[in-house]
Amino acid sequence: MYYSRDDESHFGTALTESAKYHEHRSGERGATENANGLLRQYVKKGGDLRPVSDELIKFAQSRINYRPKKCLKFKLPAVVLNQLALNWRVSLRS
Repeated sequence: MYYSRDDESHFGTALTESAKYHEHRSGERGATENANGLLRQYVKKGGDLRPVSDELIKFAQSRINYRPKKCLKFKLPAVVLNQLALNWRVSLRS
């Protein structure tokens, strides 16, 4: 996830949109709660994001994106995303 101070309103919208899950899919609820818990280590619940420094946001983003995930067979999300992007670029050229 990329964040720009100029785009705070979109950041809040994107965060809430990505945090939504389907009520009838119980498997999604755990993943959402886990992601919220990871974020809460750096930004307290109900806290205002305006005083949070860019450095703290980048640090939290890095820690979360470079943490192995069971659903990815303990691969790092950032690495998986980079591989997918690379494969997508290669397929577009073909």
